[in-house]
Amino acid sequence: MKKILTALDNQNLYNKIKNINFFYVYEKDIQYKEGIIEILKKDKSFDIIIIYEKIPGEMKIEKLIKEIKIIN
Repeated sequence: MKKILTALDNQNLYNKIKNINFFYVYEKDIQYKEGIIEILKKDKSFDIIIIYEKIPGEMKIEKLIKEIKIIN
């Protein structure tokens, strides 16, 4: 079973992904870029991270991806 973290800013899409049986989706959709980093610092065991580029946050998407790579 693949473990997925989502930051989609789209509840309908999050629910569709969550209902796929062979995925374990994190308990909530992350609503801002910095929230992804907060979650990953607590739990690094995600197989897939799905990010909507335009979710709110101070961090640019390029820097966010670099931070994710450093953490994982």
